[in-house]
Amino acid sequence: MTEFLRKTGIEIIGNAPWGTHFCQLYQTKEDLVDLLVPYFKSGLASNEFCMWLTSEPLAVPEAVDAMKKTIPDFESLLAMKKIEIVPSEEWYLKDGIFEKKRAINIWINKLNQALKNGYEGMRITDNTTWLKKKDWKNFTDYEEVIDSVIDANQIIAICSYSLNRCNAYEITDVFRNHQFALMKREGKLEIVESSKQKDVKAALRISEKRLCKLANSLGEYSQLVTALKKSEERLCKFSSAIEQSPCSVIITNNEGVIEYVNPKFSQLTGYTRDEVAGNNARILKSGKTPAEEYKRLWSTITSGNIWKGEFVNKKKNGELYWELASVSPVKDPEGRITHFVAIKEDITERKQVENELRRQRDKLEHITSQLTAANKELEAFCYSVSHDLRAPLRSIDGFSKALIEDYADRLDDEGKNHLLRVRAASQRMGQLIEDLLNLSRITQAGMYRKTINLSELVATVASELQERQPERKVEFIISRGLVANADPRLLKIALENLLGNAWKYTKPCSEAKIEFGVTQHNGKPAYFVRDNGVGFDMTYIGRLFVAFQRLHSANEFEGTGIGLATVQRIIHRHGGQIWAEGEIGKGAVFYFTIQE
Repeated sequence: MTEFLRKTGIEIIGNAPWGTHFCQLYQTKEDLVDLLVPYFKSGLASNEFCMWLTSEPLAVPEAVDAMKKTIPDFESLLAMKKIEIVPSEEWYLKDGIFEKKRAINIWINKLNQALKNGYEGMRITDNTTWLKKKDWKNFTDYEEVIDSVIDANQIIAICSYSLNRCNAYEITDVFRNHQFALMKREGKLEIVESSKQKDVKAALRISEKRLCKLANSLGEYSQLVTALKKSEERLCKFSSAIEQSPCSVIITNNEGVIEYVNPKFSQLTGYTRDEVAGNNARILKSGKTPAEEYKRLWSTITSGNIWKGEFVNKKKNGELYWELASVSPVKDPEGRITHFVAIKEDITERKQVENELRRQRDKLEHITSQLTAANKELEAFCYSVSHDLRAPLRSIDGFSKALIEDYADRLDDEGKNHLLRVRAASQRMGQLIEDLLNLSRITQAGMYRKTINLSELVATVASELQERQPERKVEFIISRGLVANADPRLLKIALENLLGNAWKYTKPCSEAKIEFGVTQHNGKPAYFVRDNGVGFDMTYIGRLFVAFQRLHSANEFEGTGIGLATVQRIIHRHGGQIWAEGEIGKGAVFYFTIQE
């Protein structure tokens, strides 16, 4: 830098090192043009990307003409955008408002793009004639920040100020915020070291003295460095976690203006970072979330508390979506709220599932109410059957019996046979009514589950069958120690029907055998009753568990066809399944499961 300060005039413009931040104080447009031409010519020759910000309507054509004379291929360079001329208002004044952070981001983005395109760095100049008096304080603060950005990057910048527009106080601010000032004195371009640069030199002299002291405590300094590296690593991890988060992350200032969004936010909403930066988070409002909810949110977070809730928001393409959000305030060391952080999860699919479940629930409730009404009607019907049909049947059976007993000597054999058949039919009809009522009761009866020993229950039923027909010799094979969680009363009815069927259909066998055991079906226990009786044709398996459907005639085997339908209802009430296999002449096996 010392060598650079020895140079004068055009040498200063052409040989400025990276990080140099000039201010130019000019009175005439000629002074302005005399600086721009060598400044950009040097940058183009050094493969630097050149940016020219101006709001002077006459300076542009005059300077362009001068560059055309000095740089023959200037127009082609302009067409190839190796040099860009941009109105200052487009850079600094979006919607007529100067935003410091937005302007700084444009500097960084332009530099990164230039480096990506193969340039050595960026050379830029801007004319501050666009600046309004009301924006001066905000702009001088911005100049302080941008000076550090230029100093840390491959940038050279000249900010041009018209002496005809600046007062003494403003010129003081200009000197304070720039390293060097350029101005013409007696027609000669000179460089003036600014107060800021002097302050920097003074700080460097103080730092040199401190450095000597620090050299004596290098070990301690190293440990400082180590801590900083660890902090940097933690920050990198934190940044990566946010960038790769499956949730949307939004950071706003304390007025709700968006400063950062992560990639998940853009993926979900369709808005890029640049599109939402500087906008209020209300850009996502759909009009579906009540205004009162937003008031509660703002009241909660501005009070320093965390707000959690759900939004119906709108994507860039107009599509609505649901979000589960948590919004937290961020405070500085003094406890003042500086930012808000929102972490949001897309719950649209979950909401759709909830709505579908709600619809199915309503439909199920409707069906249940219909079934309840149907059951009540069935209960009333069963009551009517029980009282209104049984009495006539008992009368028929009773008078038939009286006729046989009291008038047997007056009836011939054919008359007696007719009466016996009438009585048998009435008794059979009575049994059908009884079975139908039992089937209805099983469907409606309450269930009281407990752990029961199936092996002992089967043994009890087998013993009862043997007692009723002691003349029959049937071998029972019962696996020991089989238990299940079930209603004892209902399961005994099921086993009585299954074992009763096996007992009935093994009657023709000279060596009847009935077996009860367990096997595995889809990884769960499946209990079975197997016999070596007459079996059945699998072609008619679909009729097996239907009420009043029989695969054998009543002349061959007694029964009403209700037993297996009863068993099926009991097993279904236990959350299980029942199925059968059989072959004519080779017996049958019935399997059932019970849901624990």
